[in-house]
This record gives sequence, structure tokens and C-alpha cells, in this order.
Amino acid sequence: MLPSDAYLKKEKKRRTKRACDFCNLKRSRCDGENPCSHCVLINKPCTYLRAEKKRGRASEKYPKNPKRRKDCRQKDVDEYDEYKPDEIITASPVLESNVTEIEKTLVPTNVHNMSTSQSENLDGLHYHSLTKKNLISADYKWPNETISSPSNSSREKTVLIEPHSPFSTPEEHGKGLIYQHQYRPYNSPELISSEYALNFNHYIFSIDANAFKSPTFLKTQHNYSLIDNINLDSITHSAFNGVRYVLLLKVLPYLQQVNLPGNVASDVLEYYFDNYVSPSCKISSILRKKTFLTLVNPVLSAEEQPHVRNTGEALILTILTTAVFDISHFFMTGHKRKMLFGKLIQIIKGLIQISSTDEDEIIDGTFDDIVTCCHLVCISPLLGNPAISHLWLRRGVRLAKKLRINEEDLSDVSEEVREERRRCWWTLYILDKHLNIALSTSTVITDQESKDLFHPCDDSIYNDITIVNLPSPFENDIDRVKGIQFNRVGPGVFGWLLMESMIIGSLVYYKMYIMNQRKISSSSTSPITSDSMGSNDDCSIDFRNQLKVHLDMLESSLPSLLQYSKVDSSYASLVTCVLNSLLNKDVFYWEPNGALNDNGTNFEEDLEWCIKYSEAFQDLITSDPDMRRYPFVIRLYIFFACVDVINLLNNLDKGFLKYKNSNIGALDSKAVKMKADALAVLCNRIKSMAHIIVRCVESCMSTLPADYLRVIRNIIMDALRDMDCLLLVKGFEKQFDINREKRKKIISVYSYVVNGAGIGL
Repeated sequence: MLPSDAYLKKEKKRRTKRACDFCNLKRSRCDGENPCSHCVLINKPCTYLRAEKKRGRASEKYPKNPKRRKDCRQKDVDEYDEYKPDEIITASPVLESNVTEIEKTLVPTNVHNMSTSQSENLDGLHYHSLTKKNLISADYKWPNETISSPSNSSREKTVLIEPHSPFSTPEEHGKGLIYQHQYRPYNSPELISSEYALNFNHYIFSIDANAFKSPTFLKTQHNYSLIDNINLDSITHSAFNGVRYVLLLKVLPYLQQVNLPGNVASDVLEYYFDNYVSPSCKISSILRKKTFLTLVNPVLSAEEQPHVRNTGEALILTILTTAVFDISHFFMTGHKRKMLFGKLIQIIKGLIQISSTDEDEIIDGTFDDIVTCCHLVCISPLLGNPAISHLWLRRGVRLAKKLRINEEDLSDVSEEVREERRRCWWTLYILDKHLNIALSTSTVITDQESKDLFHPCDDSIYNDITIVNLPSPFENDIDRVKGIQFNRVGPGVFGWLLMESMIIGSLVYYKMYIMNQRKISSSSTSPITSDSMGSNDDCSIDFRNQLKVHLDMLESSLPSLLQYSKVDSSYASLVTCVLNSLLNKDVFYWEPNGALNDNGTNFEEDLEWCIKYSEAFQDLITSDPDMRRYPFVIRLYIFFACVDVINLLNNLDKGFLKYKNSNIGALDSKAVKMKADALAVLCNRIKSMAHIIVRCVESCMSTLPADYLRVIRNIIMDALRDMDCLLLVKGFEKQFDINREKRKKIISVYSYVVNGAGIGL
């Protein structure tokens, strides 16, 4: 047989039954020696031996899009895995893939035996075959960092790079040190081009406040060799499954159960304690970053690791679940995020159970269980039932009262422990008032129970890892606020939102009083109007005037907040504007349908309030375009503002009456033109104002979705279309009335009367 006929002897490639979906989709080889990431994570042998497929049956699951890849059996001489074993020293990779493999650790004798002349010729850190295709591929295994000489490319050595904590400072390691800030995901601009990734001097320490990807810091000295900075204690072993923090070693079996690699879990933990962009489900910083982010010492066993805070497994998994929801990470692709979120929730429910709401039942638990309940209050609405949040809140408050964390601990404990107790109790207080107004529930925490507890310290001090001892309100900080105050605001949740929550608590009491005055049964079907409110008696008027005084005190102190944070000032201004609107209207906030059915509403007054809303929303969307700072809290006040906007759009036919006078025919053409121009200006102003509010609703929905925001957004857009038809289509008034009644019927679902659930549907 001629050599040209050798292809006739080639065996026909056939599909085997033991092939994973990941390899089948990529049309690539996966065997026992070089398994793909999918088979490694699920610990499954894969024998799909076909390297490439040109034709085949296409389907929705396996699209007909074969990818041409280089045969892995034909390796170049420049491949990093062709190096001799005696010349390789394993190092911690700069970017770790989602594949966990056992690395062989060798003694770095060759590096220390290098001569001075050899070390002077080393000019940078190089990657081999580092392309964008490698970065996108999930199976790409990062090579060890090597140092190459431009004069002799064949002489290459692998050196160790000392990993450092994300909160290291140059003062801790000496002067003249430069930190390079890189991001782990494959779309990092610093890693696309190997020319710039090789030279450390091109990129000096830079932090992007809008990016929320977990960083990796590399340390080197300017104009010096990297060999001088080798630290033998920083060799990364794979015995801990890639875990970088001691805290995660306690839940390592659970991480393996949910198929979460250790390096990804470390990234998630870093994202939770990020100072710039925190998870959207995290309402406050109860736990301190310095205490929890303790690096693993790779040369020690798990029992010999540095001592960290004794944290419960449920709390650690809850921290990871909170950050998994919206972290931007290459591992969280497709359905992985949803599956991981659900598995973690199931494990947490098995570790901490919801007890009965019976006040006489004895409840046991620790302080970590209270913090876990605080997180689950914010996570529960994502699972489809917002009412579960109140059950977690009641359990956390009952346990907090049993452990008496609402009182100052005068025992011999550290100030950090006292600060954790204060932050946990005031977080429960904020969540209680928030759920009171959102879900139409009764209050669980009274102001009397919080009168003897100091307010938490500033977040910038609490999250500063350079501060070892926190300031004590008994010694150093004599100006710390205690109990219920309305005239002191500051940055952060405990700076301004806590004061707003105290106002909301008073509003809840006012609501309960009005509801008792009305005495509306759950079977009542009569529409609620301003005449049936029953809020005109002397007692209710005095109580409302007192609320206005407290709100004015809070509003007068808001300008001082601007010097600390523009974003916090924008959020506080919007919440204050909504609360002012609720207090100044006859129809109160707990019944949106009552506001829409009120025939005595004033169109000009509603327009004035909506203009104030639009200005506050415009300021907020400029300061925080993604609405990432306080999405869990602010979306409720967005809902209340949108109800007023819908009320304005529903009464457009009344507002247009003065522009459509019946005697308009007797007027001259100039007067008719002036009225038409004024009507056009009014419509454009209303439309512009409504679009600004819709933009904020959509931004908040993209960060933290909610069904009631989606409904309220669609209603506003429908009302805007009716406004255009009311102006352009003759005889549209009848259809406008029909559409208005439909919008009222939809809004009536969010009811705050007896047995009403508010927005907790």
C-alpha cells in the first residue's frame, strides 16, 4: 500500500457513552490524563476521545459550531510543561482557574544558586502562550511564573511570587514597593496583552471603585530583581483546595459538597468585605474585615493555622450566599450561580431552623445565629416569598433579647465584641422598621428597648484594617450618640438610615392609631378616601405635627452629610422627600389604592411633589447610576414615589381642563396658541420627569429584582402612552377612564388595610 493510502487504515471515530456535556459541546478531547474542568469538579471520569467534529446533528443544547483546536498531542518545544522537573519550582499562580489540581512542591535550590550576573539579566515576569483564547478557555491551566532573559531565551527559571493580603500597605513591607492590581476574570484589560502584563513597571497600584471583582496583588521592587523578594513561607499548597483564608477551612466539606472551588470561595469572601462595592443583599457591616480575612499559612496544617474568630458554619455559609448572588466572577456563569445559591440555602436551613413565633417558647442560639438571621431577612425575598423575612426577623429579635445585646456589655470583653453587638441590634432595628412599612406588620422592637445602647462607630473606622483597637464610647469618644436621636446624621447605614428608621417607627405607630380609628374590617369593600381616614382629630394632628418636627430636625442636618459622601446624601434626600410627602398628604401611605381613589386630590400639588421626586431621583442616578449602595432599602421608597406619579398621570384629564376651555373658540388665535404651547410644555415636563423615575426603577431592578417594581414600572409606561393618546386622539377620554380603572385595580393588590400584606406578595 502506498503511503498516500495510509488514511484508509484509519479507524472510524465513534461517540462513546461516557462523555460529559462540556466536552461534547466544545468538540474537544477529554481523557483521564488531561480531564476538563467539568469532570474535575464533579469527580467523573470522561472517555470522550474524539478530538474534533466537522459535521453532526445540531440541536439547541449542542449548536453546530465546531471549534478548531490544536491537537494536544502535538506540543511545541516552548510549552511550559516541557521544562525539566529539576528546573521548576512551583509558585502560586497570579490567576487561578476553576480547576483544582495537585501541585508538586520542590525545594527551590536552583533559584538561590543563581549567580549575580545571571540575576542582573532578568528583566521581567513572562507567561508562555498567554493569549485571549487561553484566558477565555475554562480548561486553561496557568503556567508557573517564569523569568526570561532577552539574550538567551532558552535559559528560563521559575520563581516564587509572594502572595499578599488585599489590604496590605507599603508601610508594612518597607519603602519603595509597588503593588500591581489585577483582576481575576478573563476580561481584565491588563491581561489581554502579554507585552504589558510582563512588565510590572507599566502598571502601578490602581483601584477602580466601580469594579467589584476580587483583586490579586503582586509585590515587586522598582528597578530591582524579583529574586531578592522570594519568600519561602509563601509557597501555596493544594492541600486546602485553593482556600486562601483560614475562615473557610471550617466549611471546606460544605464547599466540596456544592462544588465550589476554594479559590472561588476566597474571591467571594473578599467581595463580601469589599470597602467600595458590597453585595446588594448586605444591608450593613456587622462583621469586621480585619478579623475575618486572615490568610492561610501554607506551610502549616489546618490545626496549626493562625487563630481567628470562632465563627459558626451557618454564618460563614450565609456570608458566601449573600455575596454569591451578584458577584461578577468567571465561575458564576449560566445556571451555576442559581444552583450554587439554592444549594447553600438548603444547607443553611439545615444548620439553623425557623422556630415557632410563640413568645413563650424557649429559644436557644448564639450571637452568630442572630447575625445569620439578619442576612436571611434580606435574602428571603429573592427566594420568592418576602413574608419569610418577617419570620427570620422575629427569631433574630427574640434571640437578641434573650442574649441582651440591646444593653451595653460592661464585662471584660474587647471593644470589637461590643461593637458587633451594637451593630447587630441596630441592624435588627432598621430591618424591623423597614418591614413594618413594607409588609404592614406589627413592630417587634420598641424605642424603649434601645434607649441605653450607643450608636455604632463610623464605618471608615470599623473597616480600617490598620486600626487595631476601636475607640470606646466610654473613654475616647464622648460625643457618641445613645438611644433615639433625630438631629445627628453621618455616612453609612448607621449614620443616616438609622435616623430615618426612627422616623419610620413613629410613622408606624401613627398608622396603627389611624387604623384603629377607621375600624375597617377585612371584609370591607368600600373604597378608601380622605373622608374615611379619620385622621382629623386633635390627637392625630398633634402626633403628626410632632413627626414633622422630628423630620425637619433630620432634614436640617442633611447638608452636613454632603461633606462625607455625595452618594449617602442623595439617598437620604430621597427618603426624606418621600417621608415628607407621606406626612403632608391626607391620604396616608399604607393604602396606595386610597390615594388613587381620592377625588379631592389637587393636580397642582401632586405635580409639585412629583417634580421634587424627579429632582431627588436625578441627583441619585447621577451619584449612583447602578443603585448598588442601598438597593434593599431604597426600592421601597421608589415604590411610594411611583404611586404618587401614577396618581398624577391618572388625573391628567383634570389637569388639562384649564388648557382645554369650552369657550376656547371665542378666544383669538394668539390665546389658543399660548394655551397649546403651555399644554405641550406641561406634557414634556411630566414625560421627562416620569422617564427619570422609570430609569431609577429599572436600575434598581437590575441590581436587586422585585416584582412590585416591575409592575409599577409597566403601569407608569402604560399611563404615559395614555397621556399621548389623550392629546393626539380625539374622543380618547372614554378609553382613558377604562385604562385608569385597570391601573387602580392592579395597584389595589398592594393593600395595607386589615390582613393586607403590603408589597410582600
